Amino acid sequence: MKSKISIVLIVLAFGLSLAAIPSEIWAQANNNHNQKIERSVEKRLQDQQLTKGNEIAIAVEGKTVVLTGTVSDIHQMNEVEKQTGKAARGYIIVNNLAVTQANLTDQQLRDNVEKQIQKNVFYSIYDWVEFDVNNGEVKLAGWVRESWNKRQFEHAIQKVPGVIKLDDQIQIESQSIFDDEVRNQAANLIYNDPYFVPSYTGSGAPIHIIVNDGNVYLEGQVSRADMRDWAENTVYMNTKAFQVFDDLKVQNDRAEKN
Repeated sequence: MKSKISIVLIVLAFGLSLAAIPSEIWAQANNNHNQKIERSVEKRLQDQQLTKGNEIAIAVEGKTVVLTGTVSDIHQMNEVEKQTGKAARGYIIVNNLAVTQANLTDQQLRDNVEKQIQKNVFYSIYDWVEFDVNNGEVKLAGWVRESWNKRQFEHAIQKVPGVIKLDDQIQIESQSIFDDEVRNQAANLIYNDPYFVPSYTGSGAPIHIIVNDGNVYLEGQVSRADMRDWAENTVYMNTKAFQVFDDLKVQNDRAEKN
C-alpha cells in the first residue's frame, strides 16, 4: 500500500514539474522580449543623439515602456518620448523624465526666453507674444496669425535650458477677408503717418496690430502718451474695426507721473 502511495506521489510531483516548465519558458521568453524592446529603444535614442548629456533609464513592464531620468530641456523630453514610441510600436509610453535644473534666476530665464521670441523671423507687427516666468515655469500668451507660428514659438521655448515646464496659451487670430482688410488699413495708417514714423527708431516694431473677429488690439510700447492716444483714435476713426482695444505701454509713463 505504501509503495502505491509513493508511486502516486512521484507521478504527481513529476506532473507538477512538467506543468511548471511551460510557465518558466514563457517567463524567460517574455523577459528576453522585454530586453529586446529596451535595446531597440536605447539604440534609436542613441541614433537620434538623445542620450548624449542625458541620463535616461528604460524599463519595459508588460506592454508599457517607462522612461525615467533627466534631460537637458523640454524639447528633448518630448523627443525621447516620440522616438521611444517609434521603437516600441504598440506599447504605452510612460514619460517620467525630468528637466535638469539650471542655475539660472527667473530674470536670466526671462532674458533667454525673450531672445528666442525676438529671433523668430516670422514674428511680425501682426503677432504679439508675451510671457511670464515663475520658478522655471514659462507661460506664453498673446496672438499669432498662423497656427504653425504658434508651434514655432513653442518649440523654441522648449529648447531654452532651465525651462522645466511650458504652458502655451497663445491664441490664433481669426482668418477672413474682412480681418485682413482691417489689419492692412491699420498698419498703413500707423506706419505711413509722418507723426509716427520719426519716433520709429527701434529694431522691433513698437506697435503690434492684432485683429480678431473684426476687433483690433493694439499691443506694444510707444515713447509718449499722446502717441498711444493717437494710434487708438487713428485706427478707430479710419478703419472698419468694430472696436479698438488699446493696450499700448508708454516708455516714460513713470517719469510723466512724477
